[in-house]
Amino acid sequence: MKDATGLVDDINRKVRKLIERHNFLKNQYSDLIDKQKELSNIIEEQKKLIEKLNEQNAMLKIAKYVKREEGTVEIKKRIDVLMREIDTCIGLLNN
Repeated sequence: MKDATGLVDDINRKVRKLIERHNFLKNQYSDLIDKQKELSNIIEEQKKLIEKLNEQNAMLKIAKYVKREEGTVEIKKRIDVLMREIDTCIGLLNN
């Protein structure tokens, strides 16, 4: 009977260890999910900042060209080029 009791105690000890390990891994998984959400939020904020900075950059370039008093046709061409660049940047950010 001692052998059977010893085996049962050994099995109980191993089951407790498995439960502890399971709980540890479950907590670790939860922490990783939280960290992933935090990093996703940071990425979104960075994308918005990049978009805002690209828009500001385009406006500054336009203002620079207007200040030089280029012809209206040249300004419109430059604005078209800048808009295509902005669209390209937005497309890259969406990927």
